[in-house]
Amino acid sequence: MAETFFYMPGRVICGPDALAELSRAAHLGKRPLLVTGQNFARRTGLLAKAQKILTAAGTEPVVFDRVEPEPAVQTAEAAAEYARTHNCDFVVAIGGGSPMDVAKAVAVLLTNPPGLDRYFGSEKLERPAAPVVCIPTTAGTGSEVTKYAVLVDHQAGLKKTLVAESTIPRLALLDPSLTVSLPACLTAETGMDAFSHAVESYLAIAANPLSDAFNLQALEIIVRALPAVLAEPMNLALRQQMLLASSLAGLALNSTGTIINHGMTYALTVRYGMGHGRANALLLPYTIAYIAEDYPQKISRLCDILGCEDIEVGLLDLNRRLSIPTSLSEAGVAEDDLPALAESCRLNCVRAVSHMKRRIDSQDYTDILRRAF
Repeated sequence: MAETFFYMPGRVICGPDALAELSRAAHLGKRPLLVTGQNFARRTGLLAKAQKILTAAGTEPVVFDRVEPEPAVQTAEAAAEYARTHNCDFVVAIGGGSPMDVAKAVAVLLTNPPGLDRYFGSEKLERPAAPVVCIPTTAGTGSEVTKYAVLVDHQAGLKKTLVAESTIPRLALLDPSLTVSLPACLTAETGMDAFSHAVESYLAIAANPLSDAFNLQALEIIVRALPAVLAEPMNLALRQQMLLASSLAGLALNSTGTIINHGMTYALTVRYGMGHGRANALLLPYTIAYIAEDYPQKISRLCDILGCEDIEVGLLDLNRRLSIPTSLSEAGVAEDDLPALAESCRLNCVRAVSHMKRRIDSQDYTDILRRAF
């Protein structure tokens, strides 16, 4: 039976001064909502540049700059209300994964009845979302090309994912100059978020020839370019390579989803405030080693890319090279919290388990966490 395994309705522009191409967004509407974090875009002048380009192109940009790291459902709903009040008709995200996730949620609520809770899950929209444009300032989330938006439900203590193809950005501008001011630790951690995307997508049961090609290319770039860019943070060619790798892994995710590593890290970000990329990098050696026997040929290919014979050893070595913690205890997690973390992993990984060859239960999560401790 024939099936679609790739869908990409947007345009991706990659290279120095890609920001100048933001004028292309003018055909999407008259009044864009610019969604940013609370500091970076304004402090660096990036927000002002975007406003200037959009105004010159004939639009009337409105700014929402109150997105926090690991954004809450309430933040996205507040942004959507702000957009409706100002009659916005499309959304431009400037920043890392947090503004991009909020922008997609806003786009959903601009064309659908209020209440994000009804849209979490896969393709639950009543009408297509408003157009989205993304300008990433980190090389990691790949959200600039994906159909996913992840938000924190603090009341439930969970991260929730909204999946809708109509939220795939119509335009993604990958400008390496926008990532040069990123601190070394965030460059490493967001880069490992992209690495985790590529590994998990590569091992998902929906992996296909095109997603495999994207993921393998992304992994080869990251293993080479991420340590190098930490040594040469102003090197735009390396920064551009990392942005490309992030988007390649994101494109693959649209057809495969992730497996349990991402879902397991949600407990660490919600409970401990650990950065998303750091949490993914930390757990990846242990989750992949735990399921490695299910994927002998693909694990062998990953070992080739990493230059190792044992996948756990190779991933731990990569983390050490990037100054990322290699155990939960090193990252400040309390051993007494492991049972609660395991239960949170189970709740957060329901969708991810469906993307895997084997079924994972509560004991498996406990075993992985104890090994990682």
